[in-house]
Amino acid sequence: MGLPRMTVVPGVAPPPTLLQLWRQNIGDVFDVFVEDDGAFSLSMDGFNVGPLVCGPIRTCGQRYQRSRRKVFRSGIDHYLVQLYASGGFQGVAGHADLMVRPGDISVLDLSQPIETAAVASTLMSVMLPRRLLDEALGLEADLGGLVLRGEDGMGALLADYLRSLEQRLPRLGAEDALPATRATVSLIAATLDPRLLRGAAAQEHLQSESVVRMKRWIREQLAREDLTPAEVADRFHLSRASLYRLFAADGGVAGYIRAQRLARCLAALADPRQKGRSVAEIAYAAGFTSVSHFSRLFLRTYGLRPGAVRAPAGDAATAPAWAAVRAAAGPGTAELKVWIRSLGARPAAPAG
Repeated sequence: MGLPRMTVVPGVAPPPTLLQLWRQNIGDVFDVFVEDDGAFSLSMDGFNVGPLVCGPIRTCGQRYQRSRRKVFRSGIDHYLVQLYASGGFQGVAGHADLMVRPGDISVLDLSQPIETAAVASTLMSVMLPRRLLDEALGLEADLGGLVLRGEDGMGALLADYLRSLEQRLPRLGAEDALPATRATVSLIAATLDPRLLRGAAAQEHLQSESVVRMKRWIREQLAREDLTPAEVADRFHLSRASLYRLFAADGGVAGYIRAQRLARCLAALADPRQKGRSVAEIAYAAGFTSVSHFSRLFLRTYGLRPGAVRAPAGDAATAPAWAAVRAAAGPGTAELKVWIRSLGARPAAPAG
């Protein structure tokens, strides 16, 4: 049995319908703007390779926008790695100015606001959860906004692999998903490892191994209401002053704990599979002791009340048109948005 596949070929639907469906399916990632709905064109061959979504895309020029509000509402925390065979884009990702040319590989961090203007392009795209890349690197790295030039050694190495992956995806079976994922993530990690990249800016991506271990432990303890900076200091045999210096960029350990609890609540609220859980249940499960205090912090941090983050009910208006595209594309076609929303999701923890 082959990998889950979604194919869109030219002419499968009128341009305005294709644009509507494109917006529907990548709406959790980007808002899309084009100059002429009637001239929109798209072809793609997407594959769900376990915890990866990848495949070639050919599309007309368009603008992509990922606002801070969309970052908060979507709860998506992935990297988007794209090799441009032709075309390219310019724009801003986080605080980085980007210029991507044919042959280049761009790395976008979907936890950051992004705004790009792309010309007509052909590209190979890989979306992967942040945790997979962090685990492969053995550290938490801020890699968003990187561009690997096609003529450089490491960029050329990764480009060769992505071209090969593109050619082989249609022939991979379900049993190949795990080894294909391991190979892809390992090579991306090896290529993007900030310890191998040159320049002072790249070195800023590095975090000390001890801080990474502490942060991982803190995230595992978030549900505990009694978690304190003093306990972290005692566990890792540090003075309070040393601990604060290590976490200064995070506003101290207390600031890091608070931010991680809020982020966990944000992800749960934006997850359509958790609509049955109340705001209070989500807040308590993340270690908050007061729902009113949580709501005030959430509003102050994200500019939205917790209830406003709930995932929308769906896109019923486009369902008939999308069903027609799926029927034309053939059996096994699935919706890209479903893959993206569930990408890399861990099984829910048992209650208790």
